[in-house]
Amino acid sequence: MSMNGFGSVGPPPVGSGRSAGFLFGAGLISGLVSLAGAQPAPDRKPDAPAAAAPAAQNEPAPANTAMPKEEGPTLKVGSKAPGFKVAKWIKGDEIKEFVAGRVYVVEFWATWCGPCKKSIPHLTDVAAKMKDSVTVVGVSVWETPPEDTTTEYLPKVEEFVAKMGDKMNYVVAADTAEHDMADTWMAASGQQGIPASFIVKDGIVQWIGHPLDGLDAALAEIVAGTYDPSKEAERKAKAEEAMRGKQEIFQKVTELANTDKRAAAVELDKLITLEEEKEGKKFLNRFKFDLMLGFDEAAAYGFGKELAAGILKDDGFNQYVMAERILTDDALKAPDFPFALALAERAAATWEGDNAPVLDVVGYAYYKLGNVGKAIEVQEGVLKAIEANTDADPNFLTHAKENMDLYRKAKEGQAPGK
Repeated sequence: MSMNGFGSVGPPPVGSGRSAGFLFGAGLISGLVSLAGAQPAPDRKPDAPAAAAPAAQNEPAPANTAMPKEEGPTLKVGSKAPGFKVAKWIKGDEIKEFVAGRVYVVEFWATWCGPCKKSIPHLTDVAAKMKDSVTVVGVSVWETPPEDTTTEYLPKVEEFVAKMGDKMNYVVAADTAEHDMADTWMAASGQQGIPASFIVKDGIVQWIGHPLDGLDAALAEIVAGTYDPSKEAERKAKAEEAMRGKQEIFQKVTELANTDKRAAAVELDKLITLEEEKEGKKFLNRFKFDLMLGFDEAAAYGFGKELAAGILKDDGFNQYVMAERILTDDALKAPDFPFALALAERAAATWEGDNAPVLDVVGYAYYKLGNVGKAIEVQEGVLKAIEANTDADPNFLTHAKENMDLYRKAKEGQAPGK
């Protein structure tokens, strides 16, 4: 299981009024909640401004959701599967009932969920390879707060599915405004994070879990008729025990981070050794970089450059976060702005989707390096991209304009040619 878990809020603006400490704290929180590799149900409406939470590939997203009730789960392996009560079937044919003998993978996701975006191509592969015996159904949930009973979220889900195209090539539906699917499947089974998958055969729930953690093996056995639920329970019990061990170490790391960052880094090395998933190692190593900045900046920059050339080479999100920390943390004694610029430019080059917020970081890096002319040039591109994006956060536009004003004022005070 991966220890990382950054969700899909738009990346935060960098520059005036920013707090580097928030990103560091947000990283810790996301790491803890994602030890199970799922995106937790967040506590803000999807369209609410993302004041400072980093996002894109995997960070708690700005959406409120219908959280599971406190009582124990009523939907378990062996239970009769609930039906489909959705607002709209967006892609593929409507599933009216579970056909006897056919296997179904029912996966719950959201447009704002970073981990969900990573699992979608995998589910497409499953749907293609097992099309003769398996139907994959993706149901969008938690797109609105519980009190919101409108269907204004539907166009957003439809647009997301359309943009994914063949990368999301299976049946897709959107939950009702009353959260019927979230209630009868997710809440009823005690699932508090997405993505979450259910395997159903002959109308009975056979398996519940993360689509990237055991689903393939269980699915193959269920299709073949050799599946033994007791063995899966044993496997999950062992995995949970191992995860508890990781959580204990991580808890010790977070406690030490407040008092002795050097000791925290030593403990973190133990966790890095235990972590098997690449994404988890990425998060933990970037976290180590954060810690090292607190007790040995020179060594931290050396370590950071190793990461940037190695495991994080094509990881735009983590390079973005590292750049933000260097650029905005006033506690740093010798911030390596050239390194921050290199990180930000690499992040912008490898970013999936709209990279205007990341280019905003690039512009700020140039500003910090004293190249105001280049900062203005980059910021002009940022503003054009924001204005052309009908879904752009108005707060980000305001921030980007403020940064441009900052750069232009600095330009006025410089000698010609700067």
